[in-house]
Amino acid sequence: MSATEDEAFDSWLVYGVTKGWVSLPVCATHNPLPTMPEEDVELLVIGEGDNEDVIFVSDEPCMFAMRVWKEIDEEEEWEEDDDE
Repeated sequence: MSATEDEAFDSWLVYGVTKGWVSLPVCATHNPLPTMPEEDVELLVIGEGDNEDVIFVSDEPCMFAMRVWKEIDEEEEWEEDDDE
């Protein structure tokens, strides 16, 4: 990705965040996705360690997420792995 394309990507992301259309990026592995207050529901955790599971006490929220590819090659690699 060229410097100009990198700057355009960064500007695009900052624009979406400042408009309130998207959250700041988070690590899906280590951080929970940002939620709206109405999506925060009571959870009951059962089990321990690898056997731990979560049960929603009230209605389970549906939160949409999408992966943003900074370079098109990353998407192509993911699609190839997904077919296996």
